[in-house]
Amino acid sequence: MTALRLTALAAVLSMGAAPAALGDETHRQLGAHVHGAAELDAAIDRESGAALVVLSGAAYNFFGFERAPASDGERAVIDAAYEAFARVPVAFPAAAGCTLTDAEIEGVRGGHGHDHGHQHDHGHEHGPDHSHHHGDDHGHGHDHGDEHGHSHSHSHSHDHSHDDGRYDGHSDMVVSWTFACEAPARAGQLDASGVFEAFGHLERLQASFTDGRAAVTRTLTARSAVIAP
Repeated sequence: MTALRLTALAAVLSMGAAPAALGDETHRQLGAHVHGAAELDAAIDRESGAALVVLSGAAYNFFGFERAPASDGERAVIDAAYEAFARVPVAFPAAAGCTLTDAEIEGVRGGHGHDHGHQHDHGHEHGPDHSHHHGDDHGHGHDHGDEHGHSHSHSHSHDHSHDDGRYDGHSDMVVSWTFACEAPARAGQLDASGVFEAFGHLERLQASFTDGRAAVTRTLTARSAVIAP
């Protein structure tokens, strides 16, 4: 299943399609609805420097629940998760000069069966260093960068209503980030330690990475969170 998602990822990247199109394809390829595990797929085009990273999995892994928020506290949990998505918890090497150009967050309602298997492994060795500021009124803006060469700014508004695009009970989440890399030949690995730092319910990532010349799949944990083809 991961190999199929990796192939779809590379195909969408080569066509220059929007992240939303990739999200649709990723959803079709989603496997079991697993608590404690999610899927991370990355592809980079060495010629154009375009790169795409997709994180997908059960909403529980990101929020701790899978229903519409029932309290201000639960809405705050959702806000914190969306802030983590906006900070981009994955990183290519700084030498690659990868700049975030777009991000998409999709909630998917689905009929996946639940698998509550867990492996507890939560050590941390390294991770991206991010800075971020956030205000939650009727509108707020984000402007952030990190030492790995990612930069991104955007603004949006929300009022926690069901039609504002925020999470309201979807069973699965698909988050995609698109990058433009100045030196794609140096973007030979992806550090996902920030994902484990941001989402404590996640214990492992079934990850894949392709650069057009080689491809690799492996399981990432907080103690071993880097993948390279």
